[in-house]
Amino acid sequence: MRIHKYNADHSPLFLYSFRFQPAVELRKQHDRNSLKMLLVTEGNLNLRLGTNERLFLPIGNFCVFRSDNYHIELPDNCNLKYLLYNVEPLAKHMKIDGFVEGRYSISPAMRSYLITILQPPSELEYPEQWLSLQLSNLLYYLRAEIRRSEIVGGKRNHQADYALAADAIIRNDLLSNYSAEEIAGMLGISESTLSRAFSEYFNMGVAQRRNQLRIEYGSELMLQSDVQLSEIARLCGYPNVDTFRINFFKINELNPFAWRKRYQAQTRRMTEKA
Repeated sequence: MRIHKYNADHSPLFLYSFRFQPAVELRKQHDRNSLKMLLVTEGNLNLRLGTNERLFLPIGNFCVFRSDNYHIELPDNCNLKYLLYNVEPLAKHMKIDGFVEGRYSISPAMRSYLITILQPPSELEYPEQWLSLQLSNLLYYLRAEIRRSEIVGGKRNHQADYALAADAIIRNDLLSNYSAEEIAGMLGISESTLSRAFSEYFNMGVAQRRNQLRIEYGSELMLQSDVQLSEIARLCGYPNVDTFRINFFKINELNPFAWRKRYQAQTRRMTEKA
């Protein structure tokens, strides 16, 4: 058995690897009864949460559950890998909810982020902050997959699909200032439908979400480069560096200069310890 711990800002991500010849049952205990995500990346397992509740999870499936005492049943000739992540701290920081307990399939968007997380760039100045950004995106798509599985009045709820489609338009062109009306037109839906979907899924409007994505992108640039703030502001779609500073502070409660200085200091301390 091997356990690899990926450190992130709000909660670590664990990768468990098992190779067993006979079938075996593992009992897991945690200090907190928090909401967790278990995602199978290789092999399959049975997750037993109670005396009668047993979920079969093959590769490409994940389970959202809340339990501090559960069992993992591994088959004979087991070659298994799975990720375990405590969802609650990051979800609380992101101010999102809707993580319904159950078994789901990994979406293509989730798979792309998983590949990035498990095969990160070779050189990262701030790996913990980088991983937190990747996990934030993963949680958005995780919740989207959960909502796609929800049935409302015998029909699928398309609110998440509309919200994510609009989000992709914004994310792929941060330099543009598309209005909600323009984005709705691209998707062939009404502005009110888009606004309702965005409010339900992201708990914010289109403009606020665009600002959030711009700041996330700016934070990533600050972590991975020494680019000047004025250039970062331009790359994020802001008219000037002052507008970038104001919006950055609203989200991070710290100005960009102090934020960058803090993480540079953390990196120096980590280097000295190494």
